[in-house]
Amino acid sequence: VSVTASVSAVGGGAVQSSGTTTITASCGKAQYTDLVIDKIGTYTLSFSATFLGSIPTTNTTAPFSVVHGAAYRLVIAQEPRGIRSQRPFQTQPVVHVVDLGGNIITGGRGSNSNVSVSVSGPASGAQIFNGIIESMAVGGIATFGHIRCGQCPGDVQDGLAVSTRASGARLAFVSPGLVGAESQPFDA
Repeated sequence: VSVTASVSAVGGGAVQSSGTTTITASCGKAQYTDLVIDKIGTYTLSFSATFLGSIPTTNTTAPFSVVHGAAYRLVIAQEPRGIRSQRPFQTQPVVHVVDLGGNIITGGRGSNSNVSVSVSGPASGAQIFNGIIESMAVGGIATFGHIRCGQCPGDVQDGLAVSTRASGARLAFVSPGLVGAESQPFDA
């Protein structure tokens, strides 16, 4: 007997799941080993089977919740933009701490990760002034407010400056134990 599983989001909406959804029951038992739901939400599972040509039978579970997993990587949610000489970036970067499924780590371990940013290349003429700056993520979201373009170390009192001669510069974001992220290249 073939048994088919389907996932539904309580209240409707799109569902992201993967794995084998139809298997053959053996000795009256259907065991799924690789069904995955990787987005936070409330769901139900329905199982359908047709026994020896009879009317199809469907059973649905009670609603259950999927919560975020362990902190895994950094994702740039807002790229730096509006980069002009002698001025802070008009749009400062925002970085999310996410699990393997891309869910923001809103609480628990990893939600308050320390995120560091520095200039990476290839950038012709890029210089890092005032070294690395850090932001403590709050609820899995790290914001930055002191990144700007400048010509010399004195241009920035607190934060990170990118030389105005930088071409193809990127911002690199890292946090201990997590996969880092790099911004899109920009010219300063």
